Amino acid sequence: MINSYRSLHRNHAQQLIVSVSKHYYVTKNNILKYQVKPFETTLTNLNESNKTNVIVMSIRDHWSGMFYAEISLGPNLPSLTDFLQRAWSPKDDFPFCGIPVLMSLPRTVESLYPSLPKAIENLGIKLFAVTSGFQGGIRDIKTIESHLAVCHGQSIEDAKSWLYKTCVFHAREKGRNEKNTKAEMWQLSDYELRFPPSGWAVANVEK
Repeated sequence: MINSYRSLHRNHAQQLIVSVSKHYYVTKNNILKYQVKPFETTLTNLNESNKTNVIVMSIRDHWSGMFYAEISLGPNLPSLTDFLQRAWSPKDDFPFCGIPVLMSLPRTVESLYPSLPKAIENLGIKLFAVTSGFQGGIRDIKTIESHLAVCHGQSIEDAKSWLYKTCVFHAREKGRNEKNTKAEMWQLSDYELRFPPSGWAVANVEK
């Protein structure tokens, strides 16, 4: 268990968060809607819900504070290997990419995706447990949900597009050194980027 959180460079440590939205769902016409009363749906009981719940997937780089996020729809659990493959792949207009040295997974994810830890470790990534002090990823989920409000009443595809723009916008905010943006902090690090093989996600479909 890691009790001190001091990253030495970009991609030193990444935190994965997967959560069912407390308020957003999608109608039969694929329109994003907001419900005031929080859903009690979790990843564990997702297939029992009478709504098409929104699932938020986010991965944060501890060094820069940048995150990459996507949304998926219930009742089925999303493929996290597909998500991670996209998160770690290079992007034209957003610097977040590359596999980390260390990575944390929520216990629920480890339970629901039993083959995922091994697939990640096979990339040379060391998994670690964190204490309650590692709150950055949880804050990102709240940020994502607040930004989704712009897409209320719009198609889920519009919401997905807007979420990507949210990641790009968030990277332009000041980083923890208060001098550079998060994207600039990322680019100032000279740590060599490493990427998963192109077929990694396909070869490691969750079981």
